[in-house]
Amino acid sequence: QHCYVALLTRILPPLLLGITRGIATIMEQTSSRVLPPPAKRPRIGTSATGNNSTDGTTNSSGTAHLSPDLWAIVLMFLPYRDILHCSALNRTFLREVSPKVRSIRIHTASQMRAIPARRFAGVTDIAIECLFQCSFDHMEFDREAVGMVMSFLSCFPALHKVSLGGLLAHAGEVHYLEYGDRVTSGRPNMENERLMRSLIIGICGSYRTGILHRDARVDGILLGTGCNNTDRYDGRPDATWGDCLQCIDVCKAFPLEVLPTFDTVSMREKRPIRDRYRCQVCLSMTKILKIVLDRPGGRAMLTDPSCFLEQVVLHGRQDYYGSLKVLKLLPEISVSRGDVQKHMASKQYNETKVRYIERWLFDELVCMGVPLRLEDFDAVE
Repeated sequence: QHCYVALLTRILPPLLLGITRGIATIMEQTSSRVLPPPAKRPRIGTSATGNNSTDGTTNSSGTAHLSPDLWAIVLMFLPYRDILHCSALNRTFLREVSPKVRSIRIHTASQMRAIPARRFAGVTDIAIECLFQCSFDHMEFDREAVGMVMSFLSCFPALHKVSLGGLLAHAGEVHYLEYGDRVTSGRPNMENERLMRSLIIGICGSYRTGILHRDARVDGILLGTGCNNTDRYDGRPDATWGDCLQCIDVCKAFPLEVLPTFDTVSMREKRPIRDRYRCQVCLSMTKILKIVLDRPGGRAMLTDPSCFLEQVVLHGRQDYYGSLKVLKLLPEISVSRGDVQKHMASKQYNETKVRYIERWLFDELVCMGVPLRLEDFDAVE
């Protein structure tokens, strides 16, 4: 044993000294070699050589180099979940691409989160497709989604249009529907009606507080048949017996420009006229226009020639024309031939298949002083 100890004490020191000198030599050789700088990742819109390439061309590896504006257009065709993933790819996507996205579509309530939504401050158009799920014989609202809608919309200061709806599953396909497109039969589900009414109350509050811009348009809402049977007159000075208080609040909160487009409900039938692009209220048009007159700028809008021509001539709204006559506003409306020509040349009017007007309405408007001519229409019957 003493011999082994003596042998190790003679062998180990030279061996360790040799290993130490070898490591030092390798480190000196490595430090003297100059390493190339790490390759920089090309930014969006710039090729690897540093030249700008914002026209959709590709480099030698086949990777497209698009400008932030073009990338934002690409993202708008993706589901919102994928848009969120892309916005976290790098700093350029987060700071330059995300603010340029203009439209998004929400498919689940879990996607309506405020913190990631603030990346897309430039969004102007939102379609929320998760408020309800339905089949041909059943409809069920998502209570969580209904409660999150208004808080989610408050994250988009540039918002101009909101479409509220759900999904219909049929024959293995999923179709987007708005609440006015209900395909269920029988009596309406009162729980669904209450959820829709609570959502409308939130929309009214958002208009009043400024969360929704005064020019923002909300499509797909329907007060439903429940508003004809509940929340009736309770002594409020702005209501009379038979008036629906919620419909009055809607007319007081929504933008002035959309109020003349509201569809009314016959109090005898007590059912809404189904039209997915308009809000349904159970007030008469005369009552609606009275509320418009009481709001700032309401009289100027009702007596504006373009608004009059759009509702009466383009849409043929007899109830609108009759209400103006009842309220004695027709003498205040002055329409020139230039106004008529400008209206006839508008894009909205040119998109109609047939320019049609009823004979009695044409005669009344001419007697009123509106300079209409027979050649302005394809048919006068």
